[in-house]
Amino acid sequence: MHRFVSIALSFAAFAFCAAAGAQPDYPSKPVRLITPFSPGGAIDIYSRLIAEPLGRRLGQNVVVEVDSAATLKVLSLERAGAEMIQIDEPALSTRADELDLVVKALGAVTRGLDAKTITHTCYGNYDAVFPYFNRLPVDQIDLEMSNSGLDLLERFRREPLKKEIAFGVIDVHSHVIETEAQVRERIERALEIFAPETLYIDPDCGLKTRTVEEAQAKLRVMVAATRAVKAARGLE
Repeated sequence: MHRFVSIALSFAAFAFCAAAGAQPDYPSKPVRLITPFSPGGAIDIYSRLIAEPLGRRLGQNVVVEVDSAATLKVLSLERAGAEMIQIDEPALSTRADELDLVVKALGAVTRGLDAKTITHTCYGNYDAVFPYFNRLPVDQIDLEMSNSGLDLLERFRREPLKKEIAFGVIDVHSHVIETEAQVRERIERALEIFAPETLYIDPDCGLKTRTVEEAQAKLRVMVAATRAVKAARGLE
């Protein structure tokens, strides 16, 4: 099977390059490489491996498109009873030149869903991505806020987010365990900008780079601080 996939994708790359040689101005826009199988499978992985070198050869971005398969997957999740579906795009903040494609791709996956939709992106050039936050076709955006010192808050004050926000209050890149007072202060600052009903508290990102003990301690602090803020504000 793997040999067949390798041969098929090599043939596809050869066909693209042959077309480019025959037509000097081809391609004149990003190329869609459509894989009719589920994301994360062998064909998807092989497609992504050849996309970047193929793009360099063609002088255009090569976009691996699996939206039909992803759409079927999220629809099956909704039919199974999922009320919230998160579609992550970790590299969103590092590929500003592809943001229009991200909007289209997310739209292809989330269109028609009744479930609440969420996307998470890891920290990067948030300033470049910021104008797209309200364009992303999801109900909630999950952002790393703490490892950058909450530097986006003032921009959110000037340019309000029209969606829910999952607000990272734990720096997952640090071994240091935050104090409850530190996390409470971050939540209170967030509440100066976001309405309580649109604000969700979470860690910046996954805790896989921390030890089990560090992860548990950080999460305990986050939960305690969140409960304390809710009690102080009568939000229980």
